Amino acid sequence: MKIIFIFFLTFFATSDIMASEWSQKANFTGQGRHRGVGISIGQKGYIGTGHHNGNGINISYDDWWEFDPSTNSWTQKANVPTATYGSIAWGTSTKGYVGAGFVPGGVYYEFDPGTNTWSNTSSCPISGTNRDCFMVDEKGYVLSSNGMAEYNPSNDTWTIKPPCPTIVNNWSCAFETASSGFVKSNSNLYEYKPSNNSWALRATFPGLMTSGGTAFSVQGKGYIVCGYSGGLGNVTSEIWEFNPGSNTWMAMDDFPGTSRRFHVSFTIGNKGFLGTGTNGTNFNDFWQFSYDPLGTEEFKLTNANVSVFPNPVSDDFTISIGADGIMKEYEIQIRSIDGKLIQKRKTSSASTKFNRNGEKSGVYLYSIVKNDETIFSGKLIFK
Repeated sequence: MKIIFIFFLTFFATSDIMASEWSQKANFTGQGRHRGVGISIGQKGYIGTGHHNGNGINISYDDWWEFDPSTNSWTQKANVPTATYGSIAWGTSTKGYVGAGFVPGGVYYEFDPGTNTWSNTSSCPISGTNRDCFMVDEKGYVLSSNGMAEYNPSNDTWTIKPPCPTIVNNWSCAFETASSGFVKSNSNLYEYKPSNNSWALRATFPGLMTSGGTAFSVQGKGYIVCGYSGGLGNVTSEIWEFNPGSNTWMAMDDFPGTSRRFHVSFTIGNKGFLGTGTNGTNFNDFWQFSYDPLGTEEFKLTNANVSVFPNPVSDDFTISIGADGIMKEYEIQIRSIDGKLIQKRKTSSASTKFNRNGEKSGVYLYSIVKNDETIFSGKLIFK
């Protein structure tokens, strides 16, 4: 009975803090669809292209919509030059790029939100229908089969890069951090580091989704949401968080909306956004993900690679801050889910080791505090 009690305590504690992560925003104003694209450019989000193929009739879209999170509103922008679906897209701080899909010849277009205009870029040397991409340091990386090409917008050039060690299947998903791109194909996860032009195998994806999911990153961690398992009709609501610092996956609470496949997502600041997709019905609902377990609206330690290992925790665990996040002195606080202070320690080290000290199983919170202000926070699970 004691084991059962701990299980339910952990379950309900986790549900309490996860419930506020997702909030529904203004519905996408365009027609419900799937296999479209979603990107962010600076502080705005964009959704467009895609198709609707119910009753055997295939309708492709070329419309392009801008989402402003400050007003929770959508505005239609200039149409993409060609109606298409299954495309590849990414956004930089100033421009957006959409191409491939069912547009032949490796054609890509650049969108300038300042002038609301589209223009052709040079042609990509690899095809990319139903494949994926990521953006690191203002450069786009297009994946197809196991090939990869880098696009440099500063001089409108493509460069072939080392091939991915695995075949990137149709309807895979990818996300990026400040310094790396990650691609999931089946249960494989590979990281590409542009700084040393190399790939590395990371921890195996433990979830159900085989294809058709979407991925985004928040606070240096990747999130994979929904998709299907094995067959198109077997959609899932699972969400998995990947921590690059500890090379670990953690199951999150399920997505609160309808299970789906072929949806889109993007990141603006410290928030993720997700919408459209299908389960046989095409959706136009739109959601915001804001992982903020201590209730602070914005995390302040945005450039550091904060990691906890191991997590879940058995006895000892270490909280680390990447080299660019080291400060002269800061405090780490460990609290129970009801806010009770369990431990605190002032340090100037990049890594600080703690002991569980016999605390019972459940969900705990850690925070990094500088000058009496919480600048980062996260979750611990004591097994």
